[in-house]
Amino acid sequence: MSNSEFESPERHYEVLFERALLPMWVYDAESLRFLRVNEAAERLAGALRGPSGPMPHEALSAREFEVLRMMASGKTQAQIAGELRLSVKTVATYRARIL
Repeated sequence: MSNSEFESPERHYEVLFERALLPMWVYDAESLRFLRVNEAAERLAGALRGPSGPMPHEALSAREFEVLRMMASGKTQAQIAGELRLSVKTVATYRARIL
C-alpha cells in the first residue's frame, strides 16, 4: 500500500474495510438493505451461492434475518431471546444456521 492510498482518514478506513480478510458489510438499519460489502464478503457470498443461487442473506428466513440484525446491533443471545420471546437455545440454533 502506498502513501497515496491514504490521502485522507476516510480513505484510510475505506481501504481497510475493502481489504479486510474477514467478511464485512454495512447495511441500513431501517430497510435492512446492504449498502456495501467488502471483497471478502463478496468472495464468501460467491462461494456460498454458487454460480446462480441467491445471496446468503436472501436465503435467510424472516426470523433468521431478524436475529442477524439484532446480533449485528450487539445484542446478546439472552437479550434477543427476551425481545423475540424465544428460548436462548432457539436463538443459539438460529445463530448457528446464520453463521
